Amino acid sequence: MHGQTARSLSIPEPGLHDKKLLPSNLRSLTSFTRNYGMNVDGHTNTLVQVASHTPFLEQLHLRGVFHFPVTEQIQPLRLAYLREVDLTRATISYRDFQYLCGVLCESPVAILGIHLRKPLAEWQSALPVFPVLRRLIFCGDPTIAHDFLERLPKSTLANFTIEHEDCMAEPNAYGSLLDLLHERFSDSLKSMHLDIGDPPIDAHNFLAYTLAGLIPLVRSGVEELRYTMYIDVSALPEVLQRALDPSWWPTLRVFLFSRQSQRLSRRQLEERKKLWGPFFQQFAPVWENVPAVEGAN
Repeated sequence: MHGQTARSLSIPEPGLHDKKLLPSNLRSLTSFTRNYGMNVDGHTNTLVQVASHTPFLEQLHLRGVFHFPVTEQIQPLRLAYLREVDLTRATISYRDFQYLCGVLCESPVAILGIHLRKPLAEWQSALPVFPVLRRLIFCGDPTIAHDFLERLPKSTLANFTIEHEDCMAEPNAYGSLLDLLHERFSDSLKSMHLDIGDPPIDAHNFLAYTLAGLIPLVRSGVEELRYTMYIDVSALPEVLQRALDPSWWPTLRVFLFSRQSQRLSRRQLEERKKLWGPFFQQFAPVWENVPAVEGAN
């Protein structure tokens, strides 16, 4: 591997203590955990080893359950080339996430993917939160997305995606989220994607409410707008059908309404199908020949 660029590496936790596993010219690292009982020092050491041995790292992906110490004294790690951090498949508490924000606050992270399941209560760190972030992919509840966006600097975010997970889609929650995006990021935001997936109970009202909430953002400078919801467009009122046509948004460079969700949960389901599909297919002839249970409906 000497003399060549190590583009990508996936290795399990804990520790990453073996320096040989972390070539200094590594560009992309995926670290995954399988041990729920690992202590916080082990996971902290992972980040220390990464910063020590991979100075040119550009992409960091964490997968599995991660824990970090609860402390007010966070020492930032300097990863001068780190541009992208993916935490969408990492299970972390808000305290763990707060620690990560502090550790990475001096790294030039421009792209962040996260899946937060609980509100960011008791935020105590005074360190800046991803000060040069340009693109955010947020998986989860729009209320939690709102909490996180309030902690970002106002002038950098250019691309925002929310993949709705973990709760019912409520119009008011999305209304508050869109209001905050307009209030804090109207000078920088250029691209948005709302991936709602399955329609809420009152899908027509939800769609009308959120489309109306997007208008101020478009007027302020958003150039690309994507909206995903599994809904029968032909059954919508005529005014909503017109609002989903690109001609309704003449100032946009890109407008796309899609019924094909690419949310995190959907991607994980497709991955499981690919992984286990061949296994179940080999038993399909066996199941077909199993006699039906008498009396079964």
